[in-house]
Amino acid sequence: MKSMSPKAKKTGKIIADVAFWIFFVFALAFTVLAFTAKASAVNGFPQIGDKTLLTVETDSMKGPNGFNAGDLIISRVIKDNDEEIAKLKVGDVITFRHTLDTGNTIFVDHRIIDIAPQGDTKYYFTTHGDNNPDGVNETTSSDKVYAVWTGQQVPGLGGFIHFLQPPQWGFFVFIIIPLAGFLGYEIVVLVLNIKQIRNKDKKLITAADEELIKQKAIEEFLKQQEAEKAAQDKSSDNK
Repeated sequence: MKSMSPKAKKTGKIIADVAFWIFFVFALAFTVLAFTAKASAVNGFPQIGDKTLLTVETDSMKGPNGFNAGDLIISRVIKDNDEEIAKLKVGDVITFRHTLDTGNTIFVDHRIIDIAPQGDTKYYFTTHGDNNPDGVNETTSSDKVYAVWTGQQVPGLGGFIHFLQPPQWGFFVFIIIPLAGFLGYEIVVLVLNIKQIRNKDKKLITAADEELIKQKAIEEFLKQQEAEKAAQDKSSDNK
């Protein structure tokens, strides 16, 4: 089998290094986002500055002006911000905490269809899912509103990110294991390079060289034996 040329090996090494660092940056960024979300006691969603990344759980907002289950939407955090709350208007899509009959709390993404002021800073918002039947509305207070949708979304990415978040096994299969493999590869390459540098000034002995050394050693041995025999013969003649 024909071996790779040094140029091909060098090119392959460069491609592997670039792929590794691209993946490393992606894995590091995603890991930070995942653990930032887990560390949040308020919502459990990744947050960068005043923006939050939300995974759509249902098709209640499915439609030409909405989004589908599994999409990733980018929203602006407005919780506990009276000035931002006051700017909300009919037509905005907000994310708010909703308590189910079971007592569990979920986050709902619905469009505002009515606003009722309650005092100077508190409001009640009547919301409706674009894909819900008419009359099926949800009312929430301003203190439960978490974010407002910016209109930006990435179809399907939310479900994939949720799948990769720990403790989901996807995090270990697609992040931890490949990252460990790449790091192991880089360590092996580093060790081989160190050995190559250490052996740079050492002459490599081929099989032909080894045979030649053996022949010379035999010749030297035979010459030594002949010299010793000659010395003995001369000593005998002098007696």
